[in-house]
Amino acid sequence: MAEEEEYKEEALSLKEQGDDAFRKGDVQLAIRFFSQSIDIDPDNHITYSNRSAAYMKADSKSKALHDAEKVVQLAPSWAKGYNRLGVAQQSLKRYDAAIDSFKKGLELDPNNKPLWDALKACQEAYEADKRERFRSAAIEREEEEKRQRLRDEVRSQMMKDKVEAETQQEEDILEGF
Repeated sequence: MAEEEEYKEEALSLKEQGDDAFRKGDVQLAIRFFSQSIDIDPDNHITYSNRSAAYMKADSKSKALHDAEKVVQLAPSWAKGYNRLGVAQQSLKRYDAAIDSFKKGLELDPNNKPLWDALKACQEAYEADKRERFRSAAIEREEEEKRQRLRDEVRSQMMKDKVEAETQQEEDILEGF
């Protein structure tokens, strides 16, 4: 039992060093400390949560998502885990999943203002993204219609040229008689 306490203390010390590095803005060092702590104590959901935040700050969104998923797996009743998960999902433009994650967190902690704010921001980002995708699709449709009109004009001109050439050829043949 004493050995288990020792490794838990070592893992906690590394986590705290990671917290300190993160606060000081050294995200890569924080990630290293959190990773070492996780290697020793892979069941500490808070360390995964902190590393997820560090990965987000380092713009390693997929890694942040992976850690946030682990947080929710280890502590399914911890609302903050769903916030981490939602933030990572949103950063990857997985808006439906992010909205669901934020809502799940709010089911656990309905008075959690950061979760309410995150949900609102995610819904707004989702709507903005949807508007942008529709706008882009409309532009692409318009460009494709222009390309099709140009192809039709070229085909039409080619047909006219062909008919004119055939007519001229027939006239040349008839002149020869």
